[in-house]
Amino acid sequence: MRRNELVREAKEGMPERFITLTVNPHWFSSPEERAAKLVWAWRTIRRRFQKDHPNAKIEFMAVLEATKLGEPHLHICQRGAYMRQAWISAQMRELMGAPVVDI
Repeated sequence: MRRNELVREAKEGMPERFITLTVNPHWFSSPEERAAKLVWAWRTIRRRFQKDHPNAKIEFMAVLEATKLGEPHLHICQRGAYMRQAWISAQMRELMGAPVVDI
């Protein structure tokens, strides 16, 4: 039920931010492994943020998509607590070797 509600809200333009995360194509052995690690990285980023900001609320809907070359990237419609782009970028550099984060 919540998923359907998030989809409706995203279609209505209610998220406050649209975040795109990518992966270094030289890390890990395949696009499928990189996709799984990208999902893991987003989960890890959220957990780290929540640990530092225990009262922060993060609502999101994420969609994994492949580029024309088959490499994964993650589109995230997010609202609630603001995560600084520089902070997310540092997390992605550490976790995925991909510091380019678009918000």
